[in-house]
Amino acid sequence: MTIWLNVSAGGDAWSWVLLPLGAAYGAGIALGGLRLAAPRTAARLPEILTAVSKG
Repeated sequence: MTIWLNVSAGGDAWSWVLLPLGAAYGAGIALGGLRLAAPRTAARLPEILTAVSKG
């Protein structure tokens, strides 16, 4: 879709939409990843500390 909007003759009118949509999509993916990973990581903090401290 991105290539089509930038290469096509009439795509210039819509290509300005890609920047805010891409930023919003990236922020949404990052937030979703944090919401999934944070509780799992917080639950395993003692195990992680033990593994790192053994050195």
